Amino acid sequence: MKSARQLGQGLKLVALARLTLGVILFWVAVEGFKSLAIEDTRMFYQCFGLSRLEFQPWQLFTHALVHGNGIHLAMNALLLLGAATHLEWILGWRRLAGILAAGVLAGGLMHLAWSQSLLVGGSGAAFAVLLCLMTLSPESRWLMPFPVSAKNLGRGLIVASAILLMIHPDKGIPGFSQLGEALAKAGLEQVFRTSHSCHLGGALAGWMIARWVMRQRVSLDRLQRDRAKREG
Repeated sequence: MKSARQLGQGLKLVALARLTLGVILFWVAVEGFKSLAIEDTRMFYQCFGLSRLEFQPWQLFTHALVHGNGIHLAMNALLLLGAATHLEWILGWRRLAGILAAGVLAGGLMHLAWSQSLLVGGSGAAFAVLLCLMTLSPESRWLMPFPVSAKNLGRGLIVASAILLMIHPDKGIPGFSQLGEALAKAGLEQVFRTSHSCHLGGALAGWMIARWVMRQRVSLDRLQRDRAKREG
């Protein structure tokens, strides 16, 4: 009975998250257009993906609209669905839009500063909303049935992204790059095809926004009043 009620509440939450659903549907539409209408996907990625070698200003945002494949899109969509729906309910769609934009921009800039490879995907936005939610609700429990506090999980994601960034074999950081070379030789080179710099940039953006929101001393009563105004 309790699980059925929780499922119903979860579905209602998703149904009310119009911005979140809109972003995910737009991702799906772009992926469908790319798959069905674009013959030269290499040129498509070069135009809309983010790269230091062929940089254009619009790429700081358009890279988050295209994905490498359906699996890449599905992973980011699930992260967004799990976290952004709650943030949209708590903070409203305008603040959520700002968090998404900040995550995309911060992730893109961090990637440009660290890598010359091509970046596509909304991971910066996904990590921003994830860390923002974890910071706003630090005592909530994640990863059931092995519950971990959101505060510790958020810190772990930031630290893990930073470590994975530093152990890249091509960076030549003493001690760290040797570990990366060992992982690559063990068949885990796929780990280094992910832009951990984008993940770290988005995560830090979400964490900083949450800290700013908390400095405003947002209470549950205030959030409920704000939500009542929006829904009224």
